[in-house]
Amino acid sequence: MNNLDISHDDPGKIKEIADRLESLEQDQYKDLIGFLKAFDPDWAYREACSADFSITEDTISANFDTAWSPPTELYETLEEQGFTVWATYYEPGMQLTGIYQDGWDNSVDLGDIDEDFWDTELGKELDDSWGIQEDMAQWEDEEDWDEDEES
Repeated sequence: MNNLDISHDDPGKIKEIADRLESLEQDQYKDLIGFLKAFDPDWAYREACSADFSITEDTISANFDTAWSPPTELYETLEEQGFTVWATYYEPGMQLTGIYQDGWDNSVDLGDIDEDFWDTELGKELDDSWGIQEDMAQWEDEEDWDEDEES
């Protein structure tokens, strides 16, 4: 699961992307590959799912799913084009989350953290974005329930 915000000092760059998106057929418009190709027509990516996005004068925001990992290669391409990229991602099955910002991918393996992590700026930001502590509590409750059922 990915959340992405991109902006550019030149509002014309955001308008250019918005125009590309509007030129897509309706079914392509909702397709993540079509959405991402609006940013970089030559870009190819593995499995992906549809995107929900919004466009304002200076920002494009999107929520989308990708297989295996966030599309950091695309983020790097966007930054090379002068866009500012802010992205968070969360893969609950692999217990991986992180923030991509300013060319830096800060991945966190949730299996390796302690309770103090949630008091850090990064921990708070990720939990606010994804509700990770609540997910983890549900997983623990399910494990406890499974153990009780086996007894």
